[in-house]
Amino acid sequence: MVWYGSRVGSAGWLCCALVWLGLSACAQAGYGQAKTHVADLAGGRFAANCGNATAAPIFESGQMNTGLYGVTNTLVVSDPDIVLIGNQWWMIFATGPAANPKRVLEPFAAYLPPGASLATTTTYPSDPNGWHLVGAQADGKGIAVPVSPTPSPGGWDRIAAETPSVEAGPDGKVNIYYAAHNDGQTAFVVGLMKDFNPKTGTATAVPDPVMVAEQPWEYSTKLGAILEQSVRWMPQLHKYLMYYTAGGWWTNPPENKLAYAESTDGIHWTNRQNLDFPVAYYNQDFLYNKARNRYEMVIAKDPTGAGGGRPRNLVWLDAATPAVKMADWKNEVTLLQYDAANNAPWYNSGILSPAIRYGNLPGEENRIYVFFHSYTRKGSMYIGRFYCDAVKP
Repeated sequence: MVWYGSRVGSAGWLCCALVWLGLSACAQAGYGQAKTHVADLAGGRFAANCGNATAAPIFESGQMNTGLYGVTNTLVVSDPDIVLIGNQWWMIFATGPAANPKRVLEPFAAYLPPGASLATTTTYPSDPNGWHLVGAQADGKGIAVPVSPTPSPGGWDRIAAETPSVEAGPDGKVNIYYAAHNDGQTAFVVGLMKDFNPKTGTATAVPDPVMVAEQPWEYSTKLGAILEQSVRWMPQLHKYLMYYTAGGWWTNPPENKLAYAESTDGIHWTNRQNLDFPVAYYNQDFLYNKARNRYEMVIAKDPTGAGGGRPRNLVWLDAATPAVKMADWKNEVTLLQYDAANNAPWYNSGILSPAIRYGNLPGEENRIYVFFHSYTRKGSMYIGRFYCDAVKP
């Protein structure tokens, strides 16, 4: 998600201009940058900071309405997720419509040509084989098409539909889960856009939330806070798994918790568990690695341990089973460090919202691709990706 200033102070709800900056109002509210690091644990499958050498930007917030990506009607970029439909990779991410928005943030879609690799970081129309926004035109004057632009009649998602998580179920249908919030700005629920159609880049929103706060630990400031959901279908378990954030990072002190739920139909969620992760750990993505018989997670982590609105790195962990406590997630290693000495300016003020997939082409079986959004000290947001090749089984 993007960091909203109104959750850390009394300024306007966009006081941080949809960016998380060490020099911004967020920092003035006590959520600035820091340089102290916590040492990685031993035994990682990947080399420390392995993403630095391969990190590359894809979309830049300041270029979303210039025609560079073939469209003129979007602003900002955040929260990418990746799904393989047939032999074609799709990216669903959140951006803001530039004119007459029905919501401040909406899911939009982009795709690669069939058979293309996730190593691709070029964009259409500069590269005909690059990431192509739905609605983009070669002359740069296209209109990007939101996945499902109309808020629900009940108003529970009227401000934003963000942090999309896209997954194909056992029937092959592709659904998009999103974090929704309303005028209160701190009441978050999970909504669903079902039956994504790759021919149009659109889906149909269901009228009611599919998940709302129920447990006491899912509330912040007396309002339910269910957000940052990642949903994956697990055929070996015959059910969907969800990891999500419960509670707010914006409270003082932060109250965010990494949590777990499961579902057999993707609609009704049970077995909710607080996994007792420290507040330094925030949004994440996960997968099941069948060859290793391990569950793997990449999660945004504040290296100072304080959490809140501080900048984060991306770290990898794995576990033998899902829904386990923090102590059961092992082999932590930092994949991408925002303030490393040789990092790139486009992610030097923090990294969030990882989306992870292993490559699907020959030779990519042990290469993990991580998509994410990042912040610069100058005010821009980017969607980028890096990859790491495993150095251990």
